[in-house]
Formats: sequence, structure tokens, C-alpha cells
Amino acid sequence: MDKFEKLKIFIKNRGYLVVSICISIVSILGAYLYVNSKQCEECLPCALKDLESEEEKNEVVETIKVDIKGAVKKTGVYELVKGSNVQDAINVAGGITSNGVTNNINLSKKLSDEMVIYIFNKNEIKEMNSKNNIVFETPKCECEVLEVNKDICAHANSTNNKENTSTGMISINTDSIEELTSLDGIGEQKAFSIINYRKEHGNFKSIEEIMNVSGIGQSAFNKIKNRITI
Repeated sequence: MDKFEKLKIFIKNRGYLVVSICISIVSILGAYLYVNSKQCEECLPCALKDLESEEEKNEVVETIKVDIKGAVKKTGVYELVKGSNVQDAINVAGGITSNGVTNNINLSKKLSDEMVIYIFNKNEIKEMNSKNNIVFETPKCECEVLEVNKDICAHANSTNNKENTSTGMISINTDSIEELTSLDGIGEQKAFSIINYRKEHGNFKSIEEIMNVSGIGQSAFNKIKNRITI
């Protein structure tokens, strides 16, 4: 009897054993493949997350540098994300001091590279209001500074103003707050009102038109009419 005949007899007599072995092998193989597939499914989100993190690291974030001075707790040059605004710069500088003033600047204004931001204190604001000082921007930068009405300062080089001052006459169209307040009964608030009026309505056409300004009636006009001119 050859080997092939012996194998046939063995399979015939032990067929159930062969079938059991085959089923076991298939079951083990199936279980192995199932477990591996589940592990791959669980690892897929982690792999994607790692890929996203790597992409975020490679993404270039544009930044700018600004110089913040004045009434902030920590003056200096700071690097901020492009698109930040003035308030962001103040925040990174520790905020304003107890004496700082921000009502003269636009806190929502977007920053630009090499920008200089100066935060005034209360005393500086008061002094500038009383003296009508102009705050100029630092060369080659954009500065957030107090904007002074151009009408207030237009008289600086005016020949007419020099003539008026020498004769004691005050021009209600060109003179400054300081000169307007030299008039009898005209305080700082009324002087501001005069300047705001000529800004909104244009120059006065006659000295009588000053009575259109809030707070200046006939009685106040009578006191100053001999000292004012257009």
C-alpha cells in the first residue's frame, strides 16, 4: 500500500479530526484578523490627529512688532499676531496705569509693523488742552496720539492773528482757545463751542453770528462785540 492510500484511509477513519483542525485554524485566523482591524480603527483618529498637529506646527503665523510707551504698566517693544488692535497691545503691556487715559485714541484700530503707541496720562492731556499743543507723529511710524482740531492750531503762523493780538482784537474764525478765553465771559467750554461751531458750519460771516453758538446770547455778545472780529 503506497503513501497516498494510507492518507486516504487516515482521512476516512479520522475525518472528524481533520475537519476540527481546519475549523480551529479558520477560527483563529478570523479572530486574529478581526482584532487587528479593530485596533486599526481605534488608531486611525489618533493618526489623523497627529497629522493635523504636524500641519499646525508647519503653518506660519505672521507677526508684527509695536512699541508702546507712556502710561502703561510695562512699556517696550512687543510682538503680536498680525491683525491685532491697539487694545491687544495695551493688554500685553500689562494695561494702562491708574493715571492713563485712552479716550483720545481708537482702541479698535488695527496695528501695523513698527507702529508706536503712546498712552497719555491725565496731566499731559490737561496740559495739552490748556496750551493747545500739537502732538506730532514719530518719524517713519504710525502713532496713536491725541488728535487736535486743526482749527485750534491754524493761527500759529497767521499774520492776521499777529495784527489782531497787537490791536487787542480777537478773530472768532482763526484764534485759539487761549485767545478766545481772554474775552470777557468766555470760558474754556464756550471757547471750545466757538471752535466746534466754525468747524461744523464754516467761518463766521459776521460777528453777530457768534450768538448762534450754544451759551452765547445777546448779553454775552454785548460784552465782547467791541473786541471780536471775523
